[in-house]
Amino acid sequence: MKGYIPICIVAYAAQTQAVEIMASLTQITTSGAYSPEKIFEWTKDPATNFKVPGSITPLGQRQQYYIGDEMRERYVNDAKFLPFSYDIATQYLQSKYNCRASISLEAQMVGLYPPATSNLKLTEWQQGHALPPLDTSSVAEWVKGLGENALEHGFTPFPINMEGLADDRLLSLSSDNCPLYKDTVAKVRASAAFQVIDKSFADFYVALQNLTGESNVNYDSAQ
Repeated sequence: MKGYIPICIVAYAAQTQAVEIMASLTQITTSGAYSPEKIFEWTKDPATNFKVPGSITPLGQRQQYYIGDEMRERYVNDAKFLPFSYDIATQYLQSKYNCRASISLEAQMVGLYPPATSNLKLTEWQQGHALPPLDTSSVAEWVKGLGENALEHGFTPFPINMEGLADDRLLSLSSDNCPLYKDTVAKVRASAAFQVIDKSFADFYVALQNLTGESNVNYDSAQ
């Protein structure tokens, strides 16, 4: 399940007197476009090259935003299943234990619940008493700029749950945290069918070696 993240969307329906009612919604998605795990210095302008291996790109964030926007159209505007504003009591969010996954989920949620839909508002009294004990002369400017919104532009923070890699058998199942998975992978690798498939990529492995300068490219390192 490399690259897979969290949220979850699969609709479950219950029928009552021949009327289909959506009872819950689960979505599972992969992360948006991200930089390669190994960065090569191939760009004409080094400043335009990726900076961090395996990190979600601005393009990837936009992709996730579009998914969230489509989800809002389907399940908020059309089906009236999800609430107009984000409600922590109605949704559970989980991602793999890495930045790419969590940022992908965050971007998707911004599409699902853009700032204009936020219901995180402060009373007039709260607006004037929310400041921590800071020595600053910008209080009036801050209060005026934020208005009744808890955060700037009405941004909504979303709580993303994660499990450590050693314990996450939902989104990060691997040979390291599941003996059965490890045993199954070993059996598949040893099978005749896998050997045939692996050999069919021999020319591809050689081409990658010539292109990247890497040695001993195989099924695992080519992923």
